[in-house]
Amino acid sequence: MHCPRIKRDLNRIAQKLRQAMWTFRGAAWEETIVQAGEDWKSLYQLCRRPTRAPAPVCPLFDRTGIRRYAAKDRVEILAEHMEEQFTLHPT
Repeated sequence: MHCPRIKRDLNRIAQKLRQAMWTFRGAAWEETIVQAGEDWKSLYQLCRRPTRAPAPVCPLFDRTGIRRYAAKDRVEILAEHMEEQFTLHPT
C-alpha cells in the first residue's frame, strides 16, 4: 500500500539530493577551471577531459558460454572463430 506522505517526503529528499549534486559538480568544475593555467596545453587538456572516455571492453563468449574480458582469452576466441571460418572444403 502506498502512503502519499512518505512518497511526498521521498520526492522532496530526492530533489534536495539532485540540487546538492548539481551544486557539487558545478563547484568541482569551477575548481578545475581555476586550477588550469592559461597556457595552450592546459586549456587543450581541460577541453579534452569531458570528451575523453576509455573505450569499453566488450566481452566475448567462449565455447562454454562464459564471458571473457582478458585480451589473451579474447584473442584465442577470435583465432578459433577465424580458424573455423577459413577451413578448406573437402574436394
